[in-house]
Amino acid sequence: MDAYDWIERVLRDPSAIPEAAEHPDWRVRYGAAVACGRAPAPDPAHGPSRETDPVGAEARVRTLFRILDREEGRPLYDQPRARYPGSHDDTRMAEQIRAVRVEFDREATEEEMEAWKCRGRVRQAALFALGDLGPAASGDLLAEAQRRILGFLDETDAAVRMAAARALGRLGDPDSLRVLERLQDDPEWCTRTEARKALVRIRSASRPASRPANADGEGGP
Repeated sequence: MDAYDWIERVLRDPSAIPEAAEHPDWRVRYGAAVACGRAPAPDPAHGPSRETDPVGAEARVRTLFRILDREEGRPLYDQPRARYPGSHDDTRMAEQIRAVRVEFDREATEEEMEAWKCRGRVRQAALFALGDLGPAASGDLLAEAQRRILGFLDETDAAVRMAAARALGRLGDPDSLRVLERLQDDPEWCTRTEARKALVRIRSASRPASRPANADGEGGP
């Protein structure tokens, strides 16, 4: 089974997540991280169950921890600098339709090319999933998720910093406000944007609900 067959399998069958999370190919681990963050179809009467989610939210969070631990042990950022002929330096052009050819400043080994292809993609996917799953965790597990996410705010890969900012916004902890305010000055626009969105999300959730008006049109007691 090649990497793309594995990805299809893990997205279709959540019970394959633990095995895919340990796969040697980063593409399969990426698929496992994405699958961890996908909400299973709930039972209309009782919500998610062992039948609809054979893994469980807390087990998914722990799986994401393992994926991130494995990525930390891999040298992701020692690859040579690349140029993108025919494109602009502004990364907002990343979604442009035309193809972009990558040129390295020197001859790169196959391992370096593979490291460049991966970059921070697995970490980014795992952080997105942690942000989506974190609220389902509790106690020490939620605190550990928060601690790990905060640790990625100084990554050299802007996509990873952006994913960490987004995840903090999803977790909604007011203690994150100070670091998110600092990220508004990040050199990368996508990180700044997600930091601002996270700040709005957390502050909006922290505001007390407006009180219903009484007969005189004023807020209730």
